[in-house]
Amino acid sequence: MAVSTSSSRSPANVKIKKSTKRRMRSARIFGYGYNSSKKKEIRRLICYYVVAGIVLIGILIGVDTIFYNNEFGDWTISLSNRSSAGTKADQSKSTTNYWNSYYDVDMDETQLQPRENIFTTLTEGEKQILNGMQNDFKTLKLNGNLIPCRLDEGDSCFKADGFLDFLRRPTGKYRVLLHNPLPEDRFWCGKRILGGGGTLEMLDYQCDDGSLPYVYSKQQPIELCWNSNSPGKYSGKYFSCSVPCKTNDNHSTVNLIYVHNTKWTIMLSMEGEQYYSEAHVKAAAYRDNIFYATTSFRSEIPVPYFSWNEYNIQQPAVDFHKVIKGASFLARNCDSKNKRENLVSELIETELRVDSLSSCLNNAEFPGIDMENKTAIMEQYLFHLAFENQNVDDYITEKLWLALEAGTLPIYLGAKNVKDHVPAHSIIVAEDFDSPQDLAEYLIRLTNDKSLYETYHTWRYQHIDTAFANKYEFTNTHSTCRICKWAYAKRHGLGWNHMKQEVTEPYIDHKTCRNKIGLIGSPFKEYWLSLEDNNEKLNDKVYILSNDDTKSCTFSDANRGIKIDHGAIRRKVYDHDGVTDLIIDWTENHTNGRYVLRLETPIVGSNQPNKVNEFTWWLQDSSSRMYVMASGGEISLSTHKPGMLEILISSSSARVRIFTENVDHFHQKTKKKLSYFGDLMIRDFSEPIESYRI
Repeated sequence: MAVSTSSSRSPANVKIKKSTKRRMRSARIFGYGYNSSKKKEIRRLICYYVVAGIVLIGILIGVDTIFYNNEFGDWTISLSNRSSAGTKADQSKSTTNYWNSYYDVDMDETQLQPRENIFTTLTEGEKQILNGMQNDFKTLKLNGNLIPCRLDEGDSCFKADGFLDFLRRPTGKYRVLLHNPLPEDRFWCGKRILGGGGTLEMLDYQCDDGSLPYVYSKQQPIELCWNSNSPGKYSGKYFSCSVPCKTNDNHSTVNLIYVHNTKWTIMLSMEGEQYYSEAHVKAAAYRDNIFYATTSFRSEIPVPYFSWNEYNIQQPAVDFHKVIKGASFLARNCDSKNKRENLVSELIETELRVDSLSSCLNNAEFPGIDMENKTAIMEQYLFHLAFENQNVDDYITEKLWLALEAGTLPIYLGAKNVKDHVPAHSIIVAEDFDSPQDLAEYLIRLTNDKSLYETYHTWRYQHIDTAFANKYEFTNTHSTCRICKWAYAKRHGLGWNHMKQEVTEPYIDHKTCRNKIGLIGSPFKEYWLSLEDNNEKLNDKVYILSNDDTKSCTFSDANRGIKIDHGAIRRKVYDHDGVTDLIIDWTENHTNGRYVLRLETPIVGSNQPNKVNEFTWWLQDSSSRMYVMASGGEISLSTHKPGMLEILISSSSARVRIFTENVDHFHQKTKKKLSYFGDLMIRDFSEPIESYRI
């Protein structure tokens, strides 16, 4: 039987028809015939391009990785092993950091003086690390590997922009290098950046509070080194104190205490200045960074013999009827500066019983009593001759305090101002009498008049004298802690209550606060004005826009910025430890308009402002000083209202810094002298941290 070969239902015919339809469709759409050889060619080309792209990306990543790992390494760890890396670079050819563009004001560098406060103590290991950082930084700049960027723009320094950047940085992040040109250390995100050219590499924007790098951390301890300024000696232990405090134990009779990373030297001694001239407090010594911790209350940190922890002076009086009706005297030094032994000799010649029980003028013994237990000896007599070996104000030793603790009545010779230091009517001052005979006669009278004698002990049974209690309240805190607190206040521009020996907040609050529309309302008031094009008339009807409409004294990325005049200017505020920084930028919406920042300060009774240099002024009254610094702006005194300054923003990028501190009334002639904190903040402003993409 014959079989038909033209059946329309044949599988082969179906396949041919579908293939024909595909060719026809391809011809219509693409203009070429569809065949298997062309298909293979297209696939081959696609594969070639994909493979080539993958290889290229791999090469870029590999080169970048090799460059990073082998040439420059981890800046925070391995630099100490490459201290000789790199070559000397001509800094005049290096890339200028963006932040430095703020400082286009012509200024004499000598105006940034005084620089006597600059001092950083490094260990040998830290010196090697710093040297390596300096060399590598020069090499990076010379080779053009550093691209300036701005930390105040959030994490924009770190983000890789565009496709090519993404190819180089598949993680989407740049490595960012921070360089510290300031001689003092700086800190950012809790990490230290060595002063004098130290660097810190960051792989991400790690500051939760959005802060900028700053000088000193309040968590950084005050480190005291006794009698040696060698870096290796700064290995003290933490001392119990209300501020971070470390100290070593290399104490002596006369001590020089060095405060780490400063040029401050504190002379500490409890000896009298007539025997140890170093203990004499010189009023102008602070100008040379020399300070005192002596028995003198003219010291920055007084260290008197008396303290509440050591002496319990409010003890009952001795029994008038049971004790010896005479005076005891205890001393070994018979060649005193005030010739006390002469007065004792003359008293011995009178009818008053005077028992000198030590080696000087010894004329009696007291069997059965330990001669080292002075209190036990004193409490056997109605009186004790508490005679110092020199007459120096505030130099009041255990001779007086032990006598008060023993319950006897001290007869005192020594500090002229002793009555300012003891409870009222608690002692008899020998020099109040015209002669030794007059003194002896009065004491003999007391031995026969119990009621009169007991009037000198009334204070023992009453609430302690308020003036005395207030004067020595600070002795409840150890002197080492008080030294740390004094240095802490000085370092951070805080107030210092000399009488109470306590850190205090400044008279003008250090806290920066914004109002509902985003302008600063405390500790100064911020206003923005525009200048008309054709005249110098100020227009105060400037539109302010903020993303946050709440009052706040805490700043974050959400509320630190405002837009001025419909976005022509953008202003951001940063605050840290009483320092307020305003960063001002023109935007793409800025035309030819000029803008003025007006600052209303609380210092309304000020005389003419003090001009430190071209970019720094301060206003001052009897209690406070407020600094205003501007870079990229011109400062002038406002005629609108007392206590106002105006800053004409003259640059597309400007910075303004405002901070306050208390006027120093303790030292002499400080009205026009820069404080340590003021000097440091000015230099911190003029030599800001530099930030670069690597």
